[in-house]
Amino acid sequence: MEYNPNKQFYLMTCHHESIKFWDIRRGNVPVHCYDDHHNLLTQAKYNSSYDELIACAYDDGTVGLLRLHSVCS
Repeated sequence: MEYNPNKQFYLMTCHHESIKFWDIRRGNVPVHCYDDHHNLLTQAKYNSSYDELIACAYDDGTVGLLRLHSVCS
């Protein structure tokens, strides 16, 4: 779990093949979900300057960079 560095009410969780984005003011339903059905995620981190960029680490040792505009709009 990681809080968005630029939006105090948003956080991100990572589990197996998905990243979920939450607005803690809205309760227990994620506002956005990104599913990667090819790899198992081990970690996801916000970019501290551009919160629409998410760095991801996978169980096979690879890394990825996601650009998700709908998360921060």
